[in-house]
Amino acid sequence: MLDFSNIRVLVCGDICLDIMEEGISTRLSPEAPVPVILNPTKKYSLGMAGNVAVNLSNLGAETYISGYIGVKDSQDSNKIYKLLDENNIKYIKRDIHVKTNEEVGTIIKKRIFANNNQIARLDYEKFDGENFYWLEGLKKYLKFMIQTFLILLLYLIIIKVLLINNHGNL
Repeated sequence: MLDFSNIRVLVCGDICLDIMEEGISTRLSPEAPVPVILNPTKKYSLGMAGNVAVNLSNLGAETYISGYIGVKDSQDSNKIYKLLDENNIKYIKRDIHVKTNEEVGTIIKKRIFANNNQIARLDYEKFDGENFYWLEGLKKYLKFMIQTFLILLLYLIIIKVLLINNHGNL
């Protein structure tokens, strides 16, 4: 296996909160032909660029992240900060390296499982029927990325790899 312990990586991109709810279903609902899941368990993890950062951190890389997480100090964004801390992912200074956007909530991808089979995925993102929020905010995001890049120049000694992750959204 490759040794990532001497590699420092900055991951740039949107960070989402992945929620997985799973449980056992033994019957269908009388209202619609859908499974009834009793007492589902809930598990939280980082998604999108956050997932990339978790994987790099698990490989032993010293991992930094830069991206949007949604509304500052919301329950969901606080879960993201907690997961970043638990996975040893550094965000240096919240108001510089991890931007929040008051107009857009935290991106959430919720997957619902019954009997180990995914039956639905619920996405929570701002959508106006034509454009996702990132199209509306592309100018702000590019400005943020330029600022991040300029800050990155100051940390050039620290960071060895810059990874930009956008999941094919641009």
